[in-house]
Amino acid sequence: MPYYQALARQFPEWREELDAAVSALDSCAAYGGFLWSQGFSFDEAGFRKFRTSEGRRVLADAGRRAMENDREAIQQFEKILEREGG
Repeated sequence: MPYYQALARQFPEWREELDAAVSALDSCAAYGGFLWSQGFSFDEAGFRKFRTSEGRRVLADAGRRAMENDREAIQQFEKILEREGG
């Protein structure tokens, strides 16, 4: 994220899109922490949780939200590219 924040300072004409992309990427990056907070760990307890239908649903829903955030960031980068003729 610091790289994109530095770009926003360097190129103010891209700031709106870069700020939106940083926000989306930051939300996406929270995925791993969320999973740990839900008890998905690399031990037997975490594996047991994964084996449940409810546990897999939590993973799938959180994964979809992370992917949506990733897509949002990509769309913001594409806006810059389109505007700049790339």
